Amino acid sequence: MNLSFAGGGFQGVYYSGVVACLQKCAPNLTYKKVYGTSAGALAAVALLINHLNDNLIDEILRLAAIGERSLFGSFKHIFNSSDYIYKILDKYLPEDAHLRVNGKLCISLTTFTDAENVVVSNFDSRSQLIQALVCSCFIPLFSGILPPYFNGVRYMDGEMSNNRPYCESSEEIVTVSAFSGECDICPCDTSQQILHMNWGNNILSLSKENIRRLSGVLIPPSSETLVKICEQGFYDTLKYLYRNNYIMNPRCLTIASVYGVESKEVLQATMDVYNCPFGAGAIEEVRKIMKPEQLMPLIENCRAHIVELVDGE
Repeated sequence: MNLSFAGGGFQGVYYSGVVACLQKCAPNLTYKKVYGTSAGALAAVALLINHLNDNLIDEILRLAAIGERSLFGSFKHIFNSSDYIYKILDKYLPEDAHLRVNGKLCISLTTFTDAENVVVSNFDSRSQLIQALVCSCFIPLFSGILPPYFNGVRYMDGEMSNNRPYCESSEEIVTVSAFSGECDICPCDTSQQILHMNWGNNILSLSKENIRRLSGVLIPPSSETLVKICEQGFYDTLKYLYRNNYIMNPRCLTIASVYGVESKEVLQATMDVYNCPFGAGAIEEVRKIMKPEQLMPLIENCRAHIVELVDGE
């Protein structure tokens, strides 16, 4: 499978839910190329390196919790985001991280001098990998004045030139976005979606939900909101995996047998209820039919873990 994660700022916590679902529900999937830009680049490396995803979720929620406790608490990190991201990656990336992702991880960058898009996929060292990820997340003025260097060249946020990176080839690629639009895995909004916009090669719907999401790109929403966004990413990915016959983890297909039907039939009925909107309202409708512990234990465990991280702050 080939994947492409778009950018999204703090909305990128959606990708943490996507990665969690891919790793837990379809662990046997192999990835030829995983593209990413900005927050999507962090998700891409988290997908290829086990156990990194939980740490990234923890750090995102920690930053949001700082902001909740103090009006300006999160800004000292946000406006020095390059150093903050570097410290997180330096703390959690294994020493052989660059060897694990070489040739698979494709990071979208934008040159500072002429705003041209560059995709890099080979890294000589762990430090070089970290630097490429930091460059891909650098937003001029917001993250600092001058972008950091990668291989002697200054690069900035990849979504400024290409927010849906992929190789022009005949190979199928699964696109992922934290905003509703034309990607394979993305939120499904209930409001009318007549108008669309092109954000760096990523087509987004001009829905009221997307407008709300855009307002939370640079400034972190509340911890509770981030949990819901992450949860949404998990559910949306589960729906995609099931409809395309990718689910391989028996735990994801073993739902209460007390109803006297096959697990897949129960899951299909669940998906029918989830079908547009695939969000909290639909989830509550399902929970009226099945108890949470009978519905999807894996998802509930994931949610409990995220809530625990928030409560810990």
